[in-house]
Amino acid sequence: MKILFKQNRSLGRHAGGVLVCDDLPAKMPLIVSGGEPQSAWVEGVSYKHLEKIGKFVKFDILGLETLRLIERTIIQILKKSNVEPTFANVRKWYNENMSLTYSNIDLNDQNVYEYVYHDGRFPGVFQCTSTGAQRLFRKAKPTSILDIAMLTSIYRPGPLAANVDKLYLKAKNEDEQFDWGDKRINELLKETYGLLIFQEQVMMLAEKVAGFPKDRCDEVRRAIMKRSISGGDAAKAKVDEMKSSFVVGAVKNGYAEKVASDLYEKISYFSGYGFNASHATAYAIDSYYCAWLLKYYEPQWLVAYLESMSNNPENKAEAFGYVREMDYQFVRIDVNSADVSWTILPGKKFMPSFLSCKGIGEAAVEEIKMMRPYTSIEDLLWN
Repeated sequence: MKILFKQNRSLGRHAGGVLVCDDLPAKMPLIVSGGEPQSAWVEGVSYKHLEKIGKFVKFDILGLETLRLIERTIIQILKKSNVEPTFANVRKWYNENMSLTYSNIDLNDQNVYEYVYHDGRFPGVFQCTSTGAQRLFRKAKPTSILDIAMLTSIYRPGPLAANVDKLYLKAKNEDEQFDWGDKRINELLKETYGLLIFQEQVMMLAEKVAGFPKDRCDEVRRAIMKRSISGGDAAKAKVDEMKSSFVVGAVKNGYAEKVASDLYEKISYFSGYGFNASHATAYAIDSYYCAWLLKYYEPQWLVAYLESMSNNPENKAEAFGYVREMDYQFVRIDVNSADVSWTILPGKKFMPSFLSCKGIGEAAVEEIKMMRPYTSIEDLLWN
């Protein structure tokens, strides 16, 4: 036992950390895990340290179940049209109907916003799976991608603790924009109803109000966010040090000293919940994709959603409840018509897939389908 104590049990690999560098083995110690090279730390070196070295770029690549849901929905749509659901055909349908690259989807379709976000139809809709988020979306009634991005940024522990959700709802629904004491600042933040939601807004204010160059603007953002994360004296001192430069720059640009000082203090407080706008927008578009498919291809989206819950017993009952609330019914599996995926039947009815039966795999499903039709249990078992 003494020999084993404090020894490494096994090697692991971070799920999403990818390091990019020219001639990586010559610049960082590597080990082999699962037949692939990786750094000697489970999560790799912190990107902050790597940035200082200046030779590495680190990406955290996230895999979303939502993308699988979208793919499964397109597969169901192709099946209905008697098109073979190959990857090439799935990609072709996506490019022709949903791709932003080819501007083939209307991100301002109010029918989508009303049907899903206003009326509260959320099964499988990205960023709207929790009861609290659903409640916030129904109250806010988003009408644009920016609205969704703001709501997904607000519905996090920091902003909720600061009551940003209440300020947002009041500003949006009651037309009471937060007043910063200067019309120019109010105009700069008009798009988010006068609220500081995104980190990029900190950079914009540093540039437009204090006249900072763009690299200094990012320095302000980094310092504020670092103070929020570390809470250390050095980080706090850096933020305080920048305040005098900010106020001096703002006064030169015609802002009152008190307004500039108050603005910087509010920006500093914002550090507790600021979110990245580009990240939030990408997530908002994913959420809208889900809503768009739910609106225009509802049965196909719902069966894809139900399939995604097949290995999730904790949420399976809730998923069935959502679908029943939308007036769909479930029928028993028919050995002569069931398939490897859920089957859409006339009259808003769904038949579970063979794979939802315990102990049946894809190979067995193919054999069952090949020998159909069956006329009796004996026919199924022995022929």
